[in-house]
Amino acid sequence: SDLDWGKASRDGGAPPAGTKIDLVLAAGQVQAQRLDQYLASALPFLSRSAVQSLIKTDCVAICGGSKACKPAAKLKGGDTITVTLPAPPGCAGIKAEQIALSILHEDDHLIAVNKQAGLTVHPWNAVASGTLVNALAWHLQHSEASLSSVGAASSRPGIVHRLDRFTTGVILVAKSDLAHWRLSEHFAQRKVDKRYLAVVHGEVAQDQGMVDAAIGRDATQRERMCVREPGDKGGKHAQTIYRVRER
Repeated sequence: SDLDWGKASRDGGAPPAGTKIDLVLAAGQVQAQRLDQYLASALPFLSRSAVQSLIKTDCVAICGGSKACKPAAKLKGGDTITVTLPAPPGCAGIKAEQIALSILHEDDHLIAVNKQAGLTVHPWNAVASGTLVNALAWHLQHSEASLSSVGAASSRPGIVHRLDRFTTGVILVAKSDLAHWRLSEHFAQRKVDKRYLAVVHGEVAQDQGMVDAAIGRDATQRERMCVREPGDKGGKHAQTIYRVRER
């Protein structure tokens, strides 16, 4: 599917509230696929529950409203789906906290931060404050800028990707919704090259190779990610190419 970014993409600015995304299904592209499943895969920055919420609140239309629009609606080639994205305020409800940040780059659309070890990216059940999002809210509170509204409902405004709490490195945070959508699309299509340096214990038999397995949250230590068994719905497929630099 091609995303029609409309006037906002041509102007290069952030889209206003109510921006519409049009998805056109080519003939034979899908066969009796559910609407919510298709949108969750076509718009990777939205969770399936968020997609279902948009459908139930009349923010999604099929063929201009001529076709019944329900999460389980079946799609076929030639259908046009219009998604209207509401825009809640990006930093509303986020506590601003003065935490030192190493900002590598900032413009009207994104911020590149060299995240330090020990800093969680965004608030979640076990961590309500002291995160990168809280620090960015402080950084932006005296400017006219804000974080993107995408993810704001789950305390993750602007967060396109994540790094583990104890991992240092560059993380990109979107300031505009347009930047968020486009960066998310690049990550989903694996157009972003991510490289890590790691100290590994044990013996690595080969000097280079690839780990081709699903990765998900550890069942007992929720802050840790691990390789999941084949067919486990708690994991997402990932390919990690590794090379030993030093022994």
